Amino acid sequence: MDIFTDLTTRVVALRDRLGEVARTEDLPAAVAALDDAAIVEIITAVSGLTRTIEQIGLAATGVASARSTRAAGHSGLAQSLGHRSPVALIQHATGDPRRSPAPGARRRVAARGVRPRRRARLGCRGRGFR
Repeated sequence: MDIFTDLTTRVVALRDRLGEVARTEDLPAAVAALDDAAIVEIITAVSGLTRTIEQIGLAATGVASARSTRAAGHSGLAQSLGHRSPVALIQHATGDPRRSPAPGARRRVAARGVRPRRRARLGCRGRGFR
């Protein structure tokens, strides 16, 4: 079956079982009103959707990574969008909170007169030097 036909079929099956649920907060009550067979159908449909969506995301992530190699330099996909690495691009695109601030954010902070604290570099015996 075609990827998007499969996704559409599963979404339609979910809508048929759940009806028009306006908000995610209403989902528990809508699911609680269903019989056991319908709940199993929903779990199966969501599982299939999740697998297919993850495969699409993995394919896009792999291509983004391949287009962001060091050999591509600043013309690489991630770098051309202002990210240091494909990991940073993907973290930004997915809203991953573990991403570090972009260099532009650091420059804006510096422009406001707020200087980040410098850490002392330690020598081989643990004494700081500059």
